[in-house]
Amino acid sequence: MAGVHPAAARFEGEREVIVSAYAQGLADAGSPLLQPGRWSRVRRQADAILRECAAGLRDESVAFSDADLVTVELMGARRALDGVPLRESLRAARILWLATAPALRRAVADLPEPEAEDLLRHAAEVFRRSACTRLYIGAAGYGDTELRELLREAESPDADSGTDRSGRVVPTQRDRDTRIPVGGAHHRIARELGIPESAVRSTLRAAIRRAGEADRRVD
Repeated sequence: MAGVHPAAARFEGEREVIVSAYAQGLADAGSPLLQPGRWSRVRRQADAILRECAAGLRDESVAFSDADLVTVELMGARRALDGVPLRESLRAARILWLATAPALRRAVADLPEPEAEDLLRHAAEVFRRSACTRLYIGAAGYGDTELRELLREAESPDADSGTDRSGRVVPTQRDRDTRIPVGGAHHRIARELGIPESAVRSTLRAAIRRAGEADRRVD
């Protein structure tokens, strides 16, 4: 498609404008997602959706990594533990779209009308798929009582945190037994969500058990 890259560049140049409008929309709605400790994670998810929209404008394929999906499911479980209703995630997705749509229209404003309409439809579909995938996986985290219990256990004072006396993350015996290494994606997910890394490892173990893949090794 001609003009895809310029449109994507214009859209990416408005990311901060979109995020500011998103935050204002959440504030106007009285959303609990703006509370301290939540907004940074909510913003990272919004940034990911906006990057995927820009990729769609460049006619690039968009795929979700396993780490992305685990992050979203843990966020859902975390919100459930915090007592944040699932409807707040649905409302946030709608508010993000209301903030994004004007920027998409501005991004294609200089293109011929048929091409602009085609790009808008494509970008809207990318947004819908990206947001709906996250909502679906996040809702699974809300409904997963086992996952919420794993988070409670991991965040309890007696939990096996996998750290030494200096606070450095080290492999636990369970890590060695299951061959799930410390660090990498596990560390990034734990840092982004503000939860113990042991909760991420436990979530992956539970997912492996549910899938009936007891002999699978997570790299």
